[in-house]
Amino acid sequence: MPTNAYFVIVGKEDRPIYELEISTAKRTDQSQLKQFVLHASLDVVDEMQWSTNALYLKTIDKFNEYTIYGFVTGGNVRFLLLFENDKKSDDQIKNFFNDVYELYVKIQLNPFYELNSSITSTDFDNRVKSLANKYIS
Repeated sequence: MPTNAYFVIVGKEDRPIYELEISTAKRTDQSQLKQFVLHASLDVVDEMQWSTNALYLKTIDKFNEYTIYGFVTGGNVRFLLLFENDKKSDDQIKNFFNDVYELYVKIQLNPFYELNSSITSTDFDNRVKSLANKYIS
């Protein structure tokens, strides 16, 4: 079954610092709608993060055919993953978030990386794509 997903890392002040469109299906031009849905789900993440000690928030929101999963780091950076018409197991998504979180921490340890700035590393991008192929596609 084709996968159509959108992954974003949102930093402080709700600023996206990394975005990735994951698609094995026919490409559609709905990226603005996906960004809007993910941005709207940030309010739900802000509410849910105080009701649990877990980093992985599971399914946080649904909008029409979209399902949004969330993950919050200790530094209040949010990872959001939007799926269109697709059901994945919670374990696969949790493992994806945990592995991306590990990569994100490594980026944070780079002395040349300015906190809350866009992640432009091609190595980071390639590794996230590889994790997406492993867990999501």
